[in-house]
Amino acid sequence: MDTTRLEQSFSTADPDQKSSADKVVASIKQKDYSGAMAELKQLTANAKLTPEQKQSITDTLKQLQREFTDTAKKVADDAKAGFDKALKK
Repeated sequence: MDTTRLEQSFSTADPDQKSSADKVVASIKQKDYSGAMAELKQLTANAKLTPEQKQSITDTLKQLQREFTDTAKKVADDAKAGFDKALKK
């Protein structure tokens, strides 16, 4: 996932916002997508976001949703393949 836009939009934010955005980025890099999602939701509750920050959050949320969908599909495909293999034995 690309976090560049999110990082850039919060690079000059107040310390609390920047810290929260940094936590989102760290979570994404560790593939802790649920942690990233939770932190993003907290970040969106901040009323002092710029339009650029709001857009970067929206874009990041969309990427996370795609990642969740892709991961769920892969797990389902892997489970089906394992099940099919077990039935052939």
